[in-house]
Amino acid sequence: MLMLREVTDKAGKTLYDQALSVVVSIGAGQKPTKRLRVKHRFPRFSSLKPVKQLSSILKSLKDTSTDSQRAHQWVSDVMHQLRFDHYYRWTGGEEVGGLGMAEWHPNRKGNKPTTAVFIEQHVRTYMARDDIAPEVEKCARELVRLRRERISHKPGDGVWRRHAYCTMLPCPYCGDLLGTRSAVKNHITQDHPEDLTEDINLDSLVQRVKERHPSCRGGPL
Repeated sequence: MLMLREVTDKAGKTLYDQALSVVVSIGAGQKPTKRLRVKHRFPRFSSLKPVKQLSSILKSLKDTSTDSQRAHQWVSDVMHQLRFDHYYRWTGGEEVGGLGMAEWHPNRKGNKPTTAVFIEQHVRTYMARDDIAPEVEKCARELVRLRRERISHKPGDGVWRRHAYCTMLPCPYCGDLLGTRSAVKNHITQDHPEDLTEDINLDSLVQRVKERHPSCRGGPL
């Protein structure tokens, strides 16, 4: 809820759907059933002293889960009223939600997988569910559509192309790498005025500059 307000305020808008294109909320597991809670969360005690502590822990987990669900329902209702069609929340499922906060087994025990493998297996199963997989595809299609739209925005300047493809444009005179063609043009005008003879068309020169991918992780996506 705080994120929605902050993004909307920074965008200078009054409604969430005016400031946002896609909202994805990622949970850390769904509130488990009693069976799963007993299976995963009850720690082993050598005495009865920590009973009160256990009760407090379970109450805290329940309250946190309830608060998350309440926030999700509030956002979902608001988006529905605004007819905003790209709000998604994926929790990962009850099995992941049933893990204790401090439960981590890095090594296999018998036929039980490590905690990392356990989480990955159940999250993959959750994301492939009939009620979740279509949402994932719908979200992906919208993100791809928006990205393509941004790349094609202002082709002469290439601001979004720079961010989407991690490209840089070298100055034809000194080789300095710049982010956009307008930046190259300004750079040549300010730093290389002596090279701008009457027979040089600056706009044509800038358009002929070939993009480069810096030697860093990423490159063209």
